[in-house]
Amino acid sequence: INLVFWGKMILIVSIFRTSIIIFITTKLLRYLNVNPQISLFSSLFYALSPIYFHQTSLWEIFGDGFIWAPLLILGVEKIIREGKGLIFAMAIGLALFNNGYLAYLNLLMTVIYIMLRFFIHLTSNENDIIKQVKDYIIYGILGFLLGLPGFIPFVIGFLKTNRTVGNFDAPLFHFDSKIHNFVFTDEYQVVPILFILLITFFPIYRNKNVRFFV
Repeated sequence: INLVFWGKMILIVSIFRTSIIIFITTKLLRYLNVNPQISLFSSLFYALSPIYFHQTSLWEIFGDGFIWAPLLILGVEKIIREGKGLIFAMAIGLALFNNGYLAYLNLLMTVIYIMLRFFIHLTSNENDIIKQVKDYIIYGILGFLLGLPGFIPFVIGFLKTNRTVGNFDAPLFHFDSKIHNFVFTDEYQVVPILFILLITFFPIYRNKNVRFFV
């Protein structure tokens, strides 16, 4: 086993994971009544974004976060529209089991999404807020219990970590005179041109789903 072996394994795992990301994201968008062609295009746009390749190339496990984000949102929508929380519980459990740092980021995003959905209604058959909160608590606890076998070792490792404090200054803004390697350099945020074109195509804002997600 050498570096080439692990490089090949990362490639295989990444292809498999990208397929899962595309599948789950497409399912989410179709559940939100988005056009099939647009759902597939958006899923590809999300799964093949520069930040995904950035994370997968430098910190391979961070690419898993792209799975849990749409799965959590799908779970939230299932609770809002149908009162079914199994997907929500499963998403929380998998996220916690997989990686505590990614779980923190995805769950924080999910809480913000839930709060927005309290005030922004996308359909006429949504459960009332009290019913939603009860479901979030019940299935959230269930998901937490499911993820404990992986989350406990993370907490122990986090508490016992022995990292020294770095003695350096981190500037609020930093601009390098040499622009290089957009995909793999943290100093730059890549904004795909296609996304800019889409958000400036104003006729699509007539659709309330588009306005919400933009």
